[in-house]
Amino acid sequence: MSRSSSSPASWRELVAYSSRVIVLRDRAHVAELAGERVTTADIVEVIAASGERSAS
Repeated sequence: MSRSSSSPASWRELVAYSSRVIVLRDRAHVAELAGERVTTADIVEVIAASGERSAS
């Protein structure tokens, strides 16, 4: 996703139409979500958790 389309509304569309999502943070692969794990909450959780790891 480009930075211009990273709003929560576009995430809902991503979740509605995707069966698998690759999550990137700072251009690095941090997770792959599939099936029931493709939710806005899980995407946000993965992004936040990867940020905590890089901060320590």
